Amino acid sequence: MRTGGRRILAAALAAVTFLMLFAAPAEAAERYCFQRKSIKILKDITGLLKKENLKETRSRQKKIAADLEKIRKVSETDYAIAEAIMDCWENVMVNEDYPFIIYGGGEYAPELEDSGIAECGKHAFIVMGYALSRGRMQPELKGRCDAAAAAARSWPDSIVICTGGATGGSNPESHTEAGEMKEYLTGECGIDAERIFTDTEAKITVDNVINALAIMKEQDVHACTVVTSHYHQRWSQMLIRAMAAISREEGYPVEIIANYNYKGSESVRLETGRGMALNQLDMLISRFGAAD
Repeated sequence: MRTGGRRILAAALAAVTFLMLFAAPAEAAERYCFQRKSIKILKDITGLLKKENLKETRSRQKKIAADLEKIRKVSETDYAIAEAIMDCWENVMVNEDYPFIIYGGGEYAPELEDSGIAECGKHAFIVMGYALSRGRMQPELKGRCDAAAAAARSWPDSIVICTGGATGGSNPESHTEAGEMKEYLTGECGIDAERIFTDTEAKITVDNVINALAIMKEQDVHACTVVTSHYHQRWSQMLIRAMAAISREEGYPVEIIANYNYKGSESVRLETGRGMALNQLDMLISRFGAAD
């Protein structure tokens, strides 16, 4: 090889090495961290919501507004997340007319036709897990999977994310909710295995949303619909919208398009669901704190 050719090749190799060493890390998003003061104030707000009854009072509204302003003074990004959380509280958790989209029991999901999925680009159905019994799915989880399968058939370009770890008693082989869900969706429902992604670690809803959004990032998907039971949807929305607000500040925007619900025999009182949502919201906030 001529000297000039060697120099060109060496220069090209050096350029590639430089890009591998420096360009790739620069593109990686940093994990978001709340400021310590913001965490304390946010937990003051959730504590207030837990203690007071749901009847809106001027004193509570004023206190929350004042606390939000305190967060704004600490960090504009923390404030943006806190504001998104409070918006979801008012529009989902407190709103008794929150519009549930209920699975009708068919092979397809016509109930989702006007949901906005068709216009949102790359999209995921996130299917929330439910505790196993002796390592196997209970009827509630099968119902959620039936709803997810109908949605997946109606929207064949969407991926499906099953989330749920090894749960339930008498499960010596550590079967996971996500693993059982994928087996059911492929074997019983005929959904292509290549469309299904699993999170086999989550044990509670806050884990579900954190891990599901991580899979969305890996697959470069920016929009999702949460599939779960109707009684579980509100606090799932609360947590996934909070996580989406955090993800936005990390540089990865996520849009929650719709909800889709299996309505079985299980139920939870609305007040109980609100309490569970707030407890797990505290966990979520703690997991993303704190910046020094």
